[in-house]
Amino acid sequence: MFHVFAGQLEVCTVQETVILNVGDTATLRVDMEHWFTNTGKEPARLFLTVLGP
Repeated sequence: MFHVFAGQLEVCTVQETVILNVGDTATLRVDMEHWFTNTGKEPARLFLTVLGP
């Protein structure tokens, strides 16, 4: 789970790309390839939570 508390973040998987802004949250499977990019003008800050089975 990614939760953005500053800036803007692009979260990508092989199936989908989403733009997260302040206050937005995205979840994805931990076994799915993913990457993220700061797409804003300021530093992006996020909480990253990883939960296993």
